[in-house]
Amino acid sequence: MKLMLNCENINKNIVCRYLSHIVTVDNALDLLSSHMTNYQTALIQTWIRCAVLVPASSQQLQALNRSMLNLPAVQGILNRASYVVPDEHDKIIFHVFKAIQNLYDKLENWKEKIELREQVTDYVKDIHRHITPFLQTFRPIETLSTAYSVIGYLIKCCANLLYVKFVSGLANLDFKRDPFIQRRLKDIVTIYLVKFWNSAGCTSSLVHPLVMSLKGSYGRQPVESSVSFRQYIFELVKETFMGISPTYNLPDNYQMVII
Repeated sequence: MKLMLNCENINKNIVCRYLSHIVTVDNALDLLSSHMTNYQTALIQTWIRCAVLVPASSQQLQALNRSMLNLPAVQGILNRASYVVPDEHDKIIFHVFKAIQNLYDKLENWKEKIELREQVTDYVKDIHRHITPFLQTFRPIETLSTAYSVIGYLIKCCANLLYVKFVSGLANLDFKRDPFIQRRLKDIVTIYLVKFWNSAGCTSSLVHPLVMSLKGSYGRQPVESSVSFRQYIFELVKETFMGISPTYNLPDNYQMVII
């Protein structure tokens, strides 16, 4: 069982079929919990990985989708959000993302919001690593299309929970040479940077998630990739809002303050 959850080299259709049977077997989850304290997180991580990499039309994936509704962690999210999942076996994970959004919006206690954010972040923390090969080659097209749909809807529903995490994830990819990543980063700067401050108000003390993602580059010994990402974002800001050519270099003593 642990092999199925942790090994990324096993065919994803086989993983889907195996897990769909295990989750629905009586006492299987109790047995699994006695061997893995974080078994529910591991199951959901694997489920999301399969949903990203396996076509939605796959019968094995649809069987896994149905069976995951029996997982206590998933049931807990749906119940707390008062969300009823329609009988759409190929879209169940989309409904779970929507339920997470509804639950986050519904929660009034910040402690509960933070706990939900940490919970969901654990579920999706490795997505960028799984899709990197496809973003570099844009092949196979069907897998790329599936990944785009699932991750796109995840970001649409859970941006408030995961924005910083996903921006940081983009920073770990080959953003200097990958046109797709470059377009996404430019969208964040040109569209969402403005929308964030317009919606937050000019007197707000909120810090944009993009700015938060740069904090690591201001440590005493920042890694080279963090500094490179910060410089790339600065170039986008210069080009977008200051009308300065990307080839123009800022003075050596220029600094941007990260709060």
